[in-house]
Amino acid sequence: MYRMNHLHPPFNNLKARLAVAYATSQVDYLTAGVGDKRYWRECYAFWICGSPNGTEAGSEGFRKPDLEKARQLVKESGVADAPIVIIGGSDVPIYNAWSLLTAENLKKIGFTKVELQLSDWGSVAARRAKKDPPAQGGWNMFHTSANGAQLTSPMTSPSTIMTCDGRNFVGWPCDEVVEKMRDQYIKETDPKKQQELVEAMHKRLWEVIPYVTLGQFKQPFLWRKNVSGVLKANTLVFWNITKS
Repeated sequence: MYRMNHLHPPFNNLKARLAVAYATSQVDYLTAGVGDKRYWRECYAFWICGSPNGTEAGSEGFRKPDLEKARQLVKESGVADAPIVIIGGSDVPIYNAWSLLTAENLKKIGFTKVELQLSDWGSVAARRAKKDPPAQGGWNMFHTSANGAQLTSPMTSPSTIMTCDGRNFVGWPCDEVVEKMRDQYIKETDPKKQQELVEAMHKRLWEVIPYVTLGQFKQPFLWRKNVSGVLKANTLVFWNITKS
């Protein structure tokens, strides 16, 4: 995914966020960042394709890049000349590739002041917590990925929490409509009504763009033949392993 900072121009402007979403090709990002097609798939679900909440409702207009629409939205936004600071971890190949691709895409759709500030991932992780304006050490955009297990539900995914108190995940998106539906989902006990709320929330997320999903990939792991007991899990665990 890439996260946009909703506190400062240009991405506090919905049209600017929509423009970036319309300009995004998941195939381009996954090819550049992951490479081998055996390990990735396009996915427009905020709560993971293949999960019980893996709807892609509302994403229909974003599945193929529409650069003309993106350029028009940039013009309408009135923030084409706002500086955009992209921070990225150059020591993480996938994030480095995505940062370079995004910088070019932003320029293609009419943003005039795009600046890449690449460093080590540890520095990015610290800087992204800052709410200062980009000119004062803050940021406008960064790329990241997350374990699918935590993203499979509106209750557990930090990425789709849009509280307006500034205490949600970095980027600090705010939408009271999404939060009202999420609260209803948490309290709802009827599975059918829960699913209806998932569909409605997902459509709303594609209307307000808390972040842009870049698809879904599997992380391959390797181990030697003399190592056994490696458990297949959503994250690497180090118990049950023996070495002969």
